[in-house]
Amino acid sequence: MDFATLGAALISAVHRRVGSGLATERGLARRCGLSQPHVHHVLSGKRRLTLPVADRLLAALGMSVLDLAPAAAYPRSLGAKGVASDREVEHATHDAGPAEETGGEPGHPDREG
Repeated sequence: MDFATLGAALISAVHRRVGSGLATERGLARRCGLSQPHVHHVLSGKRRLTLPVADRLLAALGMSVLDLAPAAAYPRSLGAKGVASDREVEHATHDAGPAEETGGEPGHPDREG
């Protein structure tokens, strides 16, 4: 997975939302702090999608980069949203053992909390 593929996936996601009526170019532009013509030109390919604009679009849509990548791109230990499953977290916590009870800050037995 590369940035060009992620950018194309973001543009496609925006097109789907605008096409289905869930968003408008004007509304997205307002939420991104950009002009409507700029958003239109990015979506139509007349202007290049930059990383700052991509970040603004993702935030305006409530998305993350993980939402753009196909599930096959995630390592096996990650779920659909790119986070460990509850079972994996429970297993990792159990393997770590009990925390030290020093009465101070964890990892700093000299300090009192």
